[in-house]
Amino acid sequence: MIEIQTDTPFGTSQKAAVIAIAVGGGLMPALQPVLLGTLLAEGRIDAVELGRAATAEGLGMAISVTLASRFLSAEHLRWPLTVALLVMALCNMSTAFAGAEGLITLRALSGISCGILLWLILGMFARVQDPARLFAIYVTAQSTSAFLLSATISNFIAPYFGSVVSYGMVAAFGLILLTIPPFIPPSYPPLHGSGSDAGPRPTLSGLPGLAAIFLYMAAIIGFWAYLLPVGEETGIARHHIAQAMSLSLAVQIAGGLAACATAGRISAATAFCASAAASIAGLLLAISGTLMGWYLGTAIFAFAWIFCPPFHIPFLLAIDPSRRSALFAGSAQLFGVSFGPFAASLTVQPQQMIHVAWLSLAFLMGSAMLVIGLFIQRLSSLKIGC
Repeated sequence: MIEIQTDTPFGTSQKAAVIAIAVGGGLMPALQPVLLGTLLAEGRIDAVELGRAATAEGLGMAISVTLASRFLSAEHLRWPLTVALLVMALCNMSTAFAGAEGLITLRALSGISCGILLWLILGMFARVQDPARLFAIYVTAQSTSAFLLSATISNFIAPYFGSVVSYGMVAAFGLILLTIPPFIPPSYPPLHGSGSDAGPRPTLSGLPGLAAIFLYMAAIIGFWAYLLPVGEETGIARHHIAQAMSLSLAVQIAGGLAACATAGRISAATAFCASAAASIAGLLLAISGTLMGWYLGTAIFAFAWIFCPPFHIPFLLAIDPSRRSALFAGSAQLFGVSFGPFAASLTVQPQQMIHVAWLSLAFLMGSAMLVIGLFIQRLSSLKIGC
């Protein structure tokens, strides 16, 4: 039996430093419609390459956070994070000048470095008493940063200076984060009695929960990465798409605050199912072909995107009290982040971008069915909640 230490004290400044670094690692999926959309508009990539670039970045994040969870030591945390921040900044700057194939490689390398940054906060989640609340604070900070960057890039940078300065701005943000590593904990205590973090694997009982998380994130990012071409195909003007995107990222802040307020007060399964239902409603509104539907649908979709993930770890803790599956919540999320755009890229055809939306709809329904199935299965013996 794994003995998880959840009462380990972290100072407020240490938590803030870890959250700041993780924000830098988790920003790119939210900024993909702006950054990759700018490259698409400039003719530097096509729609299929857009999906491949988003997939490469997400897959790099998923693989690195999984391998880091298995093999990186929780001691001497500062130097690998400093290297990861530097690599991320260099990849973002180099993307501005690369061709299509080199660009995809650079996005993969950027994803690998971002995964290391996210591994840091996942390790903290596993060591605190209330991971849902800390997760909610993190996604609120990330949403706020994504909103500010996206609004600045889409309204003031990309239209006048293009992708070069847009990616340069993101690279500069990464360089600023290089001042943060001295403030993070120098090491984390071990999660289990052996004194090492390597070794734990998810349990069979936790696998359906991990699959539900995977499908949810695949649905969200698969649609979000193609927001620009899908919107244009449904008759929405490009400037309205950009404005709706900025509004949606602002709404994400509200989603994070709502998660902060409800963490510990509603069951994780309820939050999960409600988020899936809201995402389905938002998606259908967004592709309805009306301007009001687009604004309202993308806002609902963005709210649910950020509201749900803080409940993923409590959901896994409920179906697998050993906490072994919870250690892989980040991997499930990030593999979903990478698989969604890849699967979507297989459906795109000229003038047929709407297939992306139907694929995301199917993933959302599959995720909700898994959660409901687990709830029904364990209703008599286990309360799924946080």
